[in-house]
Amino acid sequence: MKITMNFLLVFLLSFFLLFGVTGYFIVDETKKSIMTSEIHKMNTILLEKELEIKNLNDRASEDLVFALKNPLFTEYFELPETKDGNKFENGELQYTPQQNEIKLKLEQWIWHFQNKFQVDETCIIDTSGQEHARLVLKNIAPVSDLSSEESSAPFFEPSFQKEIDQVHIQYPYLSPDSERWVFAYTSPIVLGDGDKPAFYHFEMPVSIFQKLLTPDIGRMYVIDSDGMLIADSEHEFIQNTKEMNDYFPQVKTISDSIDFENMIDDMRLQESGSLSYTDNDVTHNVVFTHIELFGWILVYEIDESIILSSNSIISDVQNNIVLIFSISGMISITGFYFVSRQISKPLNKLIDECDHLDPENLYPIKANVPNELVGIKNSVNKMIEKIFVHEEKIKLNLEEIQSQGEEITAQNEEIEFQNRELYKQLEITAEAQRKKGEFLSMMTHEFKTPLTPILSWTDLLLTKVIGDVSEKQESALKKINDNAMKLLGLINDVLDVNKLDLEQMTFNKADTNSKEIALFFANNYEAVMMKNKIKFTYTNIDDIPLYTDKNRIEQVLRIYVTNALDFIPKIEGKIELRVTQEEDFVVFSVIDNGVGIPKENQGKLFTKFYQIDTSVTRKHGGSGLGLSVAKGIADGLNGEVGVKSEKGRGSEFYIKIPKISITKSIK
Repeated sequence: MKITMNFLLVFLLSFFLLFGVTGYFIVDETKKSIMTSEIHKMNTILLEKELEIKNLNDRASEDLVFALKNPLFTEYFELPETKDGNKFENGELQYTPQQNEIKLKLEQWIWHFQNKFQVDETCIIDTSGQEHARLVLKNIAPVSDLSSEESSAPFFEPSFQKEIDQVHIQYPYLSPDSERWVFAYTSPIVLGDGDKPAFYHFEMPVSIFQKLLTPDIGRMYVIDSDGMLIADSEHEFIQNTKEMNDYFPQVKTISDSIDFENMIDDMRLQESGSLSYTDNDVTHNVVFTHIELFGWILVYEIDESIILSSNSIISDVQNNIVLIFSISGMISITGFYFVSRQISKPLNKLIDECDHLDPENLYPIKANVPNELVGIKNSVNKMIEKIFVHEEKIKLNLEEIQSQGEEITAQNEEIEFQNRELYKQLEITAEAQRKKGEFLSMMTHEFKTPLTPILSWTDLLLTKVIGDVSEKQESALKKINDNAMKLLGLINDVLDVNKLDLEQMTFNKADTNSKEIALFFANNYEAVMMKNKIKFTYTNIDDIPLYTDKNRIEQVLRIYVTNALDFIPKIEGKIELRVTQEEDFVVFSVIDNGVGIPKENQGKLFTKFYQIDTSVTRKHGGSGLGLSVAKGIADGLNGEVGVKSEKGRGSEFYIKIPKISITKSIK
């Protein structure tokens, strides 16, 4: 019994030690993989916030430039009485009837501007520092309240240094009129002779910028060059605070540890990256980047404990290790105990019998000796031989335990291989996120920016804020507005398609027909063709019933026509819209007399971002995305797209749609 217990104790110690070390390394490697994955996710979120900040700043600048497009600004400062200089009576600025008339219209324009955009205050300031108009929180200031001392404003000198359509952005300050902390955006009013008699200025609350930085988990903040927190998702900024140092807290309020202070110094030396610091035994993982706005640093941090506690993989791994440990331990202990018991029990009996043997007077073992040891009753040599046999069995059992250890080692190597594969996938995901961010930035800048003034001007004309329009003009403006809105919607659809790699595009199918689709599209584009002196025809349009998404088909045709307009001759250009039947398909074709496409380039036309001419001096613009979107739409409608073309002989782009694309029960 003593031999059995000793063997069992050694086995248990070895078993616990082996599984303890293995479990520790598995959990540690799993934690490292999780943290690497989370850093990639944090960098993606940081990039998205950086783009939101840039878009906010770009939108504010675009709004200011758009507002200055109103000719009333130059008309007011072109007046002879305005050019003659300001006239005062009892310290109050005096206006002529003509100045008052234009000033009233300008104030109405500014009032409309404040109602449409996120603006606290707007005003017009001339080169002497005299205000000519001011609206605070949409309230028009009386003439008696107009200040003549605005030359002391920090944005006064820089505003006149800008050229037409250029914008100066002023560092945050406390507005004396709205009593809120704001950014100032200013741009000069430029006359026809290049003179800059004044500038237009508006203030946007800093709180709008601060509200952008609210992540789902963790903390996000912005640090300026003096170590102040301009924004912090975990700090409540008190608007009525008068002093800048009181309103914007110091970065050390986040942590006063030396580790944190050193990390901030490293951030100032690097453009972007990932770091960490420890405060009160808590590790904080940090990603950061420098943003264009005043060279500030955008920072995103999450406690490592939060990351690990919110991730179920660690607990799953630990539970699996415990489960494997428990099952293996029970089986091994039971098996080992049984085997050793079978070995040691007869051996103990034999030892007991041998202890009673008289060395000087050996005699055969008594009849009550266990049956398995009967073979050694007649000879001590046979007894020794039996002992050797049992020792060999013990050796085999030890080899079996060693084999189990090698299997565990092989399992560890497999886990390490899986971790390496996981890291590779994380790198691929990070690269995809980077490309996606570049694409979104390009699309926002290239497409949305020109639509903002188009929609705003048509809206102002339709609402008759800047003058009456005739019925025909109103009808034309509505068409412009409708098509601009439709273009904006299509741009957003393209962005969504790219975010989902053209695999999750939505389709709204309904009963329609080929003639309805073709005629609606042709009617919308006839005016565009006439304006550009393009001969536009549409023939062979049959009335074929379809159950499909007509808006998506129109989107494909719009892509084809837009491409054709860029490649057909400026004189005698021709575009034809044709609808035909081909077995079980309806074929919508756009045919042009453009330059044509070489055969060797046609195979890649419908791939994302493909350009035939990729040089910086290429004549034709575009992102190379339209035809790939067309292919994604066709795939989603169970159809196909294609091109027929020869160099110098024009092109035909088509989309084939099944007459019955899918059963109506599936949408």
